[in-house]
Amino acid sequence: AAAYILAVVQILIAVAIFMPKTRLLGIILTASYFGGVIAFSWLVEKELPIPGVVLNTVLYVGAALMYPTLKDATSLSD
Repeated sequence: AAAYILAVVQILIAVAIFMPKTRLLGIILTASYFGGVIAFSWLVEKELPIPGVVLNTVLYVGAALMYPTLKDATSLSD
């Protein structure tokens, strides 16, 4: 049953990314999913989470290039 839930979540995230109005939500959900991949790899499998870190980094760079205002929102200067 858990595999079906995971599959539904992945499909919903993919749909959110491909729809222009919900693309930013899809990016946030994907980053959260990759965060879970990193945590699982590190804590359960006891190995370095290199694939999750690489995918998350590519996602963040792509999001920053697609939405330049995200870079302004994360700056500490006012």
